[in-house]
This record gives sequence, structure tokens and C-alpha cells, in this order.
Amino acid sequence: MLIGLGAGSVAGYAQALPDTGLDLAKESFAITAGSPPATLTLIDGGQDAPRVTSHMTKLGWKPDGRALAAPPLTAAAGSGSYFTLVMATVRASGTDAAFGGTGADLTQIGSPAGPTLATDPQVSALAACLGAVVAAAFEVGRPAGPGSPAELAVGVRTPASGTAAPQAVGCAAWPTEAAASQYAAALHTALLTGKSVTGEPYATLLTQASVTAIGGGQHVVQWTASTPARADQVFQMLDNKDLPGLSTCAHPSVTGCH
Repeated sequence: MLIGLGAGSVAGYAQALPDTGLDLAKESFAITAGSPPATLTLIDGGQDAPRVTSHMTKLGWKPDGRALAAPPLTAAAGSGSYFTLVMATVRASGTDAAFGGTGADLTQIGSPAGPTLATDPQVSALAACLGAVVAAAFEVGRPAGPGSPAELAVGVRTPASGTAAPQAVGCAAWPTEAAASQYAAALHTALLTGKSVTGEPYATLLTQASVTAIGGGQHVVQWTASTPARADQVFQMLDNKDLPGLSTCAHPSVTGCH
């Protein structure tokens, strides 16, 4: 299930989410950027602005310019307490809805000031590496230490058909060509013989896996695999800091990657 991945801060509250008026099942797409408490989320399409405004008002949100501001945690009605931090500011317009954390600036959605991720060389290189995906997650601005990629991204590619096995793709940018080459070799071995943090062999979770050194100025390494068990396998691995290269190469399945 990939619905709602772009709005992960609220997607986990499936039972309470209808109280906000948001409907992730009807979205055209959703995207979240930034780090807490300044995280911003846009849900594009499929929303009913008056409904969202009405529902959030019932939960205790108050008008604040063109947006709604969350009440104190103790003043939120019903399930509103789930959302006061991640939806501290909410703005619904037409069929779209936007919200952000306590440090978010909703004006950055649509008309951002200053440099954007789209102009970042590493982000651009990783996006090109992912290709056509239906869902993706990027980790940018991460500290790069020995055996750790500079930036990384994972995604699920657009399926060839409705019955095709989900195809996962992972891309990691490395500080140097030598580090990328070392990682590519270690990752190839890990995918064949290594085990997940859950104890399951990668060869079972990720079938028909391949590793490709994309190279370029960002020293990108790509891996692809089928994930027949679950479409969101790669995102679960990212959350678990599981797959080699997603967090550091200090994974027990990766040797000589330091």
C-alpha cells in the first residue's frame, strides 16, 4: 500500500484522519519536505477545502490570516490532539490542502524563497537515478561519515502492469569515486548473501536484484530489485535503517565498506 506515503506524518493516523476532512485516497499526489518542526506537506487534488476547514475548526483550529492555526495540545477536541504538532498550520484551497509543523511557513509551498531541492546537484542526480517512480523518499543534508553515503533516495517504480511485482530502486550519492566503488561491490555481495535486520535474507525480500555504478559528479550507485511480498518494502527498510547504504555501511551484511 503506497497511498499516503507523501503525507506520512498524518497517514499513520488512519482512523482519526477523517476527522480532519482530508482524504488521502483521493489525492493526485502528496509531497512532504523539510525536517520537524518545519516540515511542509502538500496534498494535491481530491480534497474539499470547505470540508477540511469545517472539520479542522471543529477540532479547535482557529483562523490565522489565510490559514488555520492549531490550538494548544490540551485544548484540541477529540482526535485533534494527534495533529496539533504536524498540522500546526493548515490551509485548504479548492481541491488542495497544505499543512506544516510548528515551525513551518506555508508560503514556501508553490513560491519558495531561496535555493530549492530541485536545484541541488545531489538531489537532481538521485532523482535522475530513480527514474519514473510512483513514490519516493529522499534523505538530504545528512552527515556523511566513513562508510556513509552523502545523500540517498529510494522509490517504487511505475509498474509495467497491474499484476506486475513492485520494482524497488535505491540510489546513493558518495563523497568519492573510490567510496562508491567499494560500496557497489559490498552491496552486490550483501544482496546475494546478506540478511535484513529482521533476519530474512535479502535474496528473499529483494528478488532479481542488480547493482549499477551510475557514477557522474555525485558518484551515484543504483540498485534495483523486485519486492513481491510488499510494495512498500523499500520504505520500511529505510525507516528501519536496514538496507546497506541507507544509513551507514556499518551493517553486518556489508564487509569492507569503511
